[in-house]
Amino acid sequence: MSTIAPDQIRFDEPHAGLQRLAARFGGHAYDLHRHETYGIGLTLRGVQAFHYRGARTASRAGQVIVLHPDEAHDGHAGVADGFAYRMLYIDPAAISAALGDVPPPFVPDAVAADPALAAVLHEAFADFPRSLEPLAVDAVVGRLAEGLAARADSGRPLPREATANRAVAFRAVGRVRDLLAAEAPRTIASE
Repeated sequence: MSTIAPDQIRFDEPHAGLQRLAARFGGHAYDLHRHETYGIGLTLRGVQAFHYRGARTASRAGQVIVLHPDEAHDGHAGVADGFAYRMLYIDPAAISAALGDVPPPFVPDAVAADPALAAVLHEAFADFPRSLEPLAVDAVVGRLAEGLAARADSGRPLPREATANRAVAFRAVGRVRDLLAAEAPRTIASE
């Protein structure tokens, strides 16, 4: 009798260039394919093996995966017990906009131990499959953009505008927190 759970894949509705996926597989998961988006994921259990940029790659539990737009990859279990993971698919234009309209960053290592991005992924899935509120989407996109920029091979720091205005942003966040507390019964968008 097999103890491997059946394959499962769940998506939520895409919002503002962001879509979430939670999945588990016991063997073959995907044939070679591409996405128009970044795929940023966290392996939760087992080993997620895949071919990417001409090499066989594997992500173990706790490791973060960064797949770039239009990069071919596949997926399968790297161990007999299969694997489970969560993935955020995000439009590169949203990443670029969050970084001040600079080109989206290129992260050379598809798999890494990255506690900052792992924390963003945990936060983004806290109440999955319930939809993220619009402000939560904006926060996730911003933190993903910062995490990608920090790991990028360009060596370029975040734009000066993104770092010089943190004190102003902190005060603005306080005002937003007060507004959200006052308007808690209704959904508020970032527009």
